[in-house]
Amino acid sequence: MSLAEAIKTHREKGTPLDLRLFVAETLARFLDERLPAIEEQLYKELFSEFDPLLKAELTQPKFKGEKGDTGPQGKQGPQGDPGPQGPKGDSIVGPRGPQGEKGDSVVGPKGDKGDPGKDGSPDSAKQIATKLNTLAEVLEISVIKGLRAELTKAIRSQIKLGGTGDSVVAGSNITITRVNGRKVIASTGGAVATIYSETPTGTIDGANKIFTTAHTITTVISFALNGQFIHPSEYSASGTTITFVTAPDASLSGTPFTISYT
Repeated sequence: MSLAEAIKTHREKGTPLDLRLFVAETLARFLDERLPAIEEQLYKELFSEFDPLLKAELTQPKFKGEKGDTGPQGKQGPQGDPGPQGPKGDSIVGPRGPQGEKGDSVVGPKGDKGDPGKDGSPDSAKQIATKLNTLAEVLEISVIKGLRAELTKAIRSQIKLGGTGDSVVAGSNITITRVNGRKVIASTGGAVATIYSETPTGTIDGANKIFTTAHTITTVISFALNGQFIHPSEYSASGTTITFVTAPDASLSGTPFTISYT
């Protein structure tokens, strides 16, 4: 700033000009601006004949300010737009491998021949039947497979057991009545024979063998439990008491239990 400019500036601000301060500041600025150039020129003139390496060193500026503080980090710039989507890749299916070789069918060796069976009974069917007939008092119905089912089927074809309807049709001089929940079949002419059909009284629990009827038993026409015929060898009847050889199984409790007798 020149002297004229300094005077003008102080007049505008309304402050007096300190001439000594102005000269000092102007001289200081002049030295700050000119001294590096004067020093450099002086070094060049005094040491121009020195070693080029020393000359290069001396010609470097000697006045370097201190390193300033690191400035604050700038704000992160906005995120760029996403790039375009890449092209769709090709689906590549590899070639089918060759078919494997057919495996061998391996059949194991044939086993040894079994021992000959024991000789069967030499008796004919008639002889076997005769022997069975002689065992009528001790032979159990379960010995002959399917006999119980066949006997039951045969009896059912003649008299239908249980139910609420009559499956026996009354013929000439025959009446069918129900007394106290029991079915009574009676003849009104000739020799009178009443047929009773009822459920014996007694508990089926796997332990009880004795059951009773409402009337004296003369002849048992049919006797069945759970639809299965009971063979005479499996029980005895005397008066109004029926005694089983083996107590009926508890699992049969609640199943149809019916006897028809005179």
